[in-house]
Amino acid sequence: MAKRDGPSAVLKGEIARLARVDRLYGQILDLIRETIYVTDKNGTIIVYNKESERMEGLCKDDLLGKKEEEVYPLTDGMSFYGAVTSKVMRTGEPIRNQYYRYLLPNGRLTNFIFSSYPFLRTGLLPP
Repeated sequence: MAKRDGPSAVLKGEIARLARVDRLYGQILDLIRETIYVTDKNGTIIVYNKESERMEGLCKDDLLGKKEEEVYPLTDGMSFYGAVTSKVMRTGEPIRNQYYRYLLPNGRLTNFIFSSYPFLRTGLLPP
């Protein structure tokens, strides 16, 4: 039986292609002049674009991997995750054009209009 020395050339090529696509998507998100951040189903922040950094005065490197409720507590004591993300994940229904207020880690009160959409591995859930 032949010993396997790691991924095949085809697999290595696919990994390189996916890395290029990932970098391209990151660059595109950073060019969009809307704040965009994405969490996984547990509320862990996995995407945070440059416009979010600019508007909120926070650093992406400090936020990636943190739980949403650590970063976005609401003024009424409820977290954004508890009020929005978990609801969208539970119902599968998007929330569009909603007003919210929240405190940033620096103590600044922020008002914003947001939309939140559930995505699955296969893409956006149907409307």
